Amino acid sequence: MTKLTRYNRKIKLTIVKAMSLTCLFCLFYIPIAEKKNSSNVGYYTVVLNDVELGAVNSVEEADEAFAAARKRLSSENSDVVYMNPDFKVYEESKLFATRMSEKDIENAIYDNLASSVVDVDVEEAYTVRIDDFTVTVASKDDVLGLMDKVKSGFDANNEFQVNLVADDKDAEQYSVNMVKAGIGSNSSDIVAAAINGELSADGTVAEGNTQEGLTEISFQQSVSVIKTTAGKDQISKLDEAVEAVTKEKAEKTIYEVEVGDCLSTIAAKNEIKLSELYDLNEGVTEDTKLMPGDQLIITVPKPELSVVTTERATYEETYNADVQYVENDSMYRGTSNVIQKGTDGYRRVTADITYVDGKESSRTIITQTIIEESQPKIIELGTQTPPTYVRPLYGGTFTSAFEYRWGKMHSGVDWSCPQGTPIMATASGRVVRAGWYSGYGYCVDIQHANGVMSRYGHLSSIKVSVGQTVSQYDVVAYSGNTGDSTGPHLHFEIRINGTAVNPLNYVNKY
Repeated sequence: MTKLTRYNRKIKLTIVKAMSLTCLFCLFYIPIAEKKNSSNVGYYTVVLNDVELGAVNSVEEADEAFAAARKRLSSENSDVVYMNPDFKVYEESKLFATRMSEKDIENAIYDNLASSVVDVDVEEAYTVRIDDFTVTVASKDDVLGLMDKVKSGFDANNEFQVNLVADDKDAEQYSVNMVKAGIGSNSSDIVAAAINGELSADGTVAEGNTQEGLTEISFQQSVSVIKTTAGKDQISKLDEAVEAVTKEKAEKTIYEVEVGDCLSTIAAKNEIKLSELYDLNEGVTEDTKLMPGDQLIITVPKPELSVVTTERATYEETYNADVQYVENDSMYRGTSNVIQKGTDGYRRVTADITYVDGKESSRTIITQTIIEESQPKIIELGTQTPPTYVRPLYGGTFTSAFEYRWGKMHSGVDWSCPQGTPIMATASGRVVRAGWYSGYGYCVDIQHANGVMSRYGHLSSIKVSVGQTVSQYDVVAYSGNTGDSTGPHLHFEIRINGTAVNPLNYVNKY
C-alpha cells in the first residue's frame, strides 16, 4: 500500500512538470511566433526566370548573390549578350524553411543565367555622333560616304571633300572637316594657296579673293566619330544611315514679325498651314493684330545633320545709306523730326552669303562699288528733358471732365473752389494772354516749350501780364466766377499746337 502511494505521487509530479513546461512554452514561444507572423517576414524566396531557386535571409543577400553571379559570367565570356533576366525576391510569412548559403544561392543564379547566354558575332564599326543622335556604320569609308551624301546636295560640282582627322589624345576618335577637293587637311598645298591669296590657313577662301562661287561648307551640328564594336543588327547600311541622318523632322522655333507681315504670309513663308500656326500659338486667331517685333512659335522641317554653305557672289542692287541722327536741345527727349528724307542709291556688291540647308541665314558685304550715291535720311532727336506739369491749384473739387457736354465739346476740366483761390502756373513759360477773353471771362494763357499752351479761365483777378516769364508753381491769378460760369471754379485747358487735349493726361485729377 505504501509503495503504490509513492508511485502515484511520482506520476502526479511528472504530470505537473509536463504541464508546467507546456504552460511556459505557450507563454513564451507562441507570442514570439505570433510576433513573427504579424510582421509577415519569415524568409525570402528567390525566383529567376520563373524558376524558384531557394530561400535566403534578406533581400540584400539575394542582390549580392545575383551581382556576384553576373560578374562571374562577364569575366568568363568576352563576346556575349545576356538575355534580360527576370529576377524577383518574395517575402514569405512561414516560420520554417531551409536557408541556402550565400555561395549556394550564387551558384544557383549562375547556373540559371548561364543557360540564357547567347553568343553573338561582333565586328569593328564606327559610330557617328551628331549632337545627341547616333548612327553606327561598318567602316571609315561608310562614314565618309555618309558625310559626302549629306553635303552633295549643296556641292553640285563636288568642290569639297570630307576628311576624318584623328584625335591627338584618342586614336579611336575622329573629327570631321571639309576642304577644297584635292587639298588634304595637312597638305602643303594649303600653304601655297594661302600665299596666293586663294585660301586662308584653315582651308577657306581668303577674304581678299573676290572669285565667285562656293567658298565654304561645314556642318551646323557637332559631329564626332568613334571606332567601336557592334553586332551586325546594330550596324546600319550606308543608305539606311543616309536616310536616318537626312530625314526631316518638325522642330519648333521662334519667328519675329517683320513690317508687312500678316498671319497668312507668315504661314506661307514658313511652309506651314494657317491652322497649325493657330494651334502652336495659344490665343492667336484670324482677328489677332500683329506688330513688328512680335514673336510667334512656328515649326520648321530640320534634318539631324544640317549643312552650312557660304557662297561668294557679285550683284547690283539699290541701297540706302545709314540713317543719320542729330541732337536738338530745343526739342523734348522722345520727340523726333525728319530734316532730310534721303534718297535711294545704286551699287555693285561682292558679298559672302551663308545658307543653312539652302536657306539664306546671313549676308556679309566684302567689297562694293557705288554707282549712284544714296543720300542719308537725317533725323533730329530731342534731348531736352520734358516739363512735368502740375495741378494748377491746391484743393478744389473736380466737377467737369474733358468731354462732350450740352451738345458741344468741353475743351478742358473744371475744379469747383472758393472764389479767390490762388491759381498756379502748371509749368514754366511765357504769358501770351492776360485779360478778358469772351466766355472764359478773365483768362490767362501761358505758352510752354514745344507747342504746348495752358489756359486758366473764369478768374476773379490776374497777377501777370503778357510777355512775362513765369516759373512752375508761380501764382498767376485767383479763381472766380467771370464769363460763362455757373459758380466759382477754375476752368483749365492744355492745348498742343492749338488743339485741346485732355489735361488729365498731364496733371492729376485730385
